[in-house]
Amino acid sequence: MTKNGSNARKARIRNSAARSGKTYRQAARDIDDRADIKAALRAMARSSTLSTKQP
Repeated sequence: MTKNGSNARKARIRNSAARSGKTYRQAARDIDDRADIKAALRAMARSSTLSTKQP
């Protein structure tokens, strides 16, 4: 990750923590968990569209 990307991620985590009243680590964990869930849903959607296509 580039320095700018890292700084942007940290700023996003700090903002999330401030809005929710959580600690920095809790907010970071929540953001990472949400990213994992989105990735899993995206993978499921891709696999279901691939299996329904007819040759």
